[in-house]
Amino acid sequence: MAYVRNDAVISLVLGDSMELMDIMPENREKGILIAPPVEPRDNFAFMDENTRIEMVSQSVGDGAFTVEITGGSGWKRVVIFGEALEVSVNGEKLAGYEDVSSFAEGYAVKDGKANVKVK
Repeated sequence: MAYVRNDAVISLVLGDSMELMDIMPENREKGILIAPPVEPRDNFAFMDENTRIEMVSQSVGDGAFTVEITGGSGWKRVVIFGEALEVSVNGEKLAGYEDVSSFAEGYAVKDGKANVKVK
């Protein structure tokens, strides 16, 4: 079990299963872990030793929230603690699926979290 602050955005590395405690296979991807913000929050993380990213997360009402990330890219996986009803990346809605293994780009909701893959 992982403990995450209620308003955290953290960089990490994930495998295809997108399970946080899974054995790391060779095909791993950079990712971020997002917990819904309780209040507006600015923080930062390092995607690698040279790439610092800035993150601003805030509630936009009715259980929805935004996370704006600047200063770096390259992540392909996102784990969101919450039952996502809709996920948008760069203003484009992603398709929803039943299972994380069934798509190359989109999201799936399971066990209280949304797993997102982007190309």
